[in-house]
Amino acid sequence: MDEPATGDQPPAGDERQDSDARSDAGAAAPAELEQPAAEPAAADQDTAGTPARPAQAPPSMRLVYELAGQSKGLHYGADAVLDWHQNGSSYQAMLEISAFLLGSRSQTSSGRIGVQGLLPERFVDRARRERVTEFDHLAGQVRTGAGDSVTAMPDGTQDRLSVFIQLAVRLASLEQPPRIGDSWTLPVAASRAIEPWTFDWRGTEALELPGGRITSWHLVRQARQPGETRMDIWLAPGLGFLPARLRLQQANGDSMDQRLLRH
Repeated sequence: MDEPATGDQPPAGDERQDSDARSDAGAAAPAELEQPAAEPAAADQDTAGTPARPAQAPPSMRLVYELAGQSKGLHYGADAVLDWHQNGSSYQAMLEISAFLLGSRSQTSSGRIGVQGLLPERFVDRARRERVTEFDHLAGQVRTGAGDSVTAMPDGTQDRLSVFIQLAVRLASLEQPPRIGDSWTLPVAASRAIEPWTFDWRGTEALELPGGRITSWHLVRQARQPGETRMDIWLAPGLGFLPARLRLQQANGDSMDQRLLRH
């Protein structure tokens, strides 16, 4: 869901730090803060050694979050809503973020549900302008913009919103809880390239959130290169492993914390 944002600042998954992104106050939600081109992404993989059940997507639900952040020394607050719908064979996820005086942003991911989980077909990121990414699974390609950018697509590639729900699918399929040292790597269509996002298992935590106390599984995506964003995500078994909390931290001090308010 990854990194919500307002204006042209990327949501929780888009690690862009270009001039457009820096010009916004920067609410965040599942997306990224853009980063330099990374090494080619491999098909999704994990190091969790427990047998897995067939993939099963979380049940349809609406999650409302309270969001607080800091951008260039400016503190801001925002509201975020994740609407997740699936019928067993197809899905749509929509994340909307709105901040007083800062504007709004939405991300929409839609596609099919296969034996391994989500198969995104279209991702739309709307703020002051609209960015569209299309996934052609037959051709094995990702197309962005008006089709002027075409990239080879590894198996299991996700968009910047579906990646968080695909993590939920992967964790829900485990027969046994993860152990320290387990990790999950998913290829993600970021703003300029398909990048491998690796999430490391940190343990089970009881969170005190605006919406109450909830048990969660804590995973971390480390910032491994200059310009990348550290991402902490707490997935809730009681919510089908959808995110209860998402926290982003940049080296320059900018940050975002998205916490469950109600569902």
